[in-house]
Amino acid sequence: MSRDKRIRGSEIDRVGSDSPPDDSITAFGLLVGVLRDIRSRPSLAVPFLVTSIVLAACNVARLRDPVATQVATVARTGLAHFVVLLYPGDSSLVTRPVGAILGLRLPIMAEVAAIWIVTQIAIATAVAALVTRSDGDSVSVRSVASLVVFQCCLSGLVWAVGAIGTMLGFVVLLVGVLLVAFVSARLFAVPVLLVRGRSMGTAVRRSYGSIAGNTLSVVVFAGIIGTLQYWVGSVPMLDSLASYGGPELHVALGTVLGVSIFAPLGVLGAIRVAVIATDE
Repeated sequence: MSRDKRIRGSEIDRVGSDSPPDDSITAFGLLVGVLRDIRSRPSLAVPFLVTSIVLAACNVARLRDPVATQVATVARTGLAHFVVLLYPGDSSLVTRPVGAILGLRLPIMAEVAAIWIVTQIAIATAVAALVTRSDGDSVSVRSVASLVVFQCCLSGLVWAVGAIGTMLGFVVLLVGVLLVAFVSARLFAVPVLLVRGRSMGTAVRRSYGSIAGNTLSVVVFAGIIGTLQYWVGSVPMLDSLASYGGPELHVALGTVLGVSIFAPLGVLGAIRVAVIATDE
C-alpha cells in the first residue's frame, strides 16, 4: 500500500490514517483528530482505564512511604500551571522532589525504585495495548520492554536537568526545561514506532528527524493534554473536597480521573504524529 493512500485513509481503517499528507500537523488538528478517534472507538480507552488503577495504587504507596512527595494540585499552583507530557501516557500527579531520594538507605531506595519501575511498566503496557488495538495486532513483550527503557531514559533526563538546575539556579533550570520539552516533542512518535517493531535507534532517528518542522505543534498538543490531565487529576485535592476522606482517597481518585481520560488522547496523538515518521 502506498504511503499516500495510508495517510489519506483510503483502503485502510486505522487510527491516524486521516492525518495530513503533506507532513504538516497542527496542535488543533491533533486535538480534533484524537477526539474523533476516541469517539469512534471508545474501547481504545480501556488499557489506560485499567492502568489508572495500578498508577493510583502506586501513588498511594508513595504517600505512605517515608520519602517526601509532591502532589499536583491547582489549589497550590493555580490554573496558570502548564504541564508538557514527557512521553505519550506520562503521568506525574505524585512526584518526588529532586533532593528527596539522595542519600536514602538501600532498603528505602529499593522500595522507591520498585514503585517507579512498576509505574513505567504499567504505562508502557497501556501504550503498547492501545497502539496494537488500533492496529489490530497483539501486544509484544519486546515492545513493552523497549518502551520501559525509552521512558526511563527520558525520566532520567528530567531528573538530571532538575538536579543541575537546583544547584545552578533558575536560569539554568528554565533552559533545561525548555530543552527537555524540545527533545521530548521531537521523540513523541518513538513509543508508537517501537510498538510497531522498529528498533530503538531507528525509532529515535525517524521521530527526531520527521518532526523537525512540527516541534511547536507537538509541544502545544502535549502541553494541552498534560495540563488538562493535571487540572482534572488535581480536582479531588481542592480544599472544598479535601475534608471528605483521607489524602490517599483523593490522590487515587485524581490519578484515575486524569490518566483514564487524558492519557489515551496523548497516545492517539502520538499515533497521528507517527504517520509522518514511518516509511510504510
